[in-house]
Amino acid sequence: TTSDESSSDGTTSPPPPVHGLRGEYWATYIDLAADRIDATLDFEWGDGSPVDGVAPDRFSVRWTGWIDPPESGMYTLITETEDGVRMWIDDVLVIDDWHGQFVERNEAPVQLTAGVPVNLRRRRQPPPPFHHPPP
Repeated sequence: TTSDESSSDGTTSPPPPVHGLRGEYWATYIDLAADRIDATLDFEWGDGSPVDGVAPDRFSVRWTGWIDPPESGMYTLITETEDGVRMWIDDVLVIDDWHGQFVERNEAPVQLTAGVPVNLRRRRQPPPPFHHPPP
């Protein structure tokens, strides 16, 4: 993200923080239907649609953003999905469950340091052979 605001020394100031993760929702896996900030990743869609313009099934979501842990320590990242899911922390794949299934829980313990933001990327969708947006 960039900002058009410059300081007196000519450097660009960062944009104000946005709390949440960017959620990109694809209808039919390849047509971007929504791009929004999701405050949490705790959804119970059931038979419903995740966003307007996306069918209740046969869609993909990619969440990206930063986690800034309030305290140093071991954290457990948890997913419960009925379709494929992958999650990366700082480009390291920590959850890789990329196959069709009933609801399944995945956990990944990660060591995080207070005040040191880490990059998070998470994908949710049915597994191949479908066409997918980039990771």
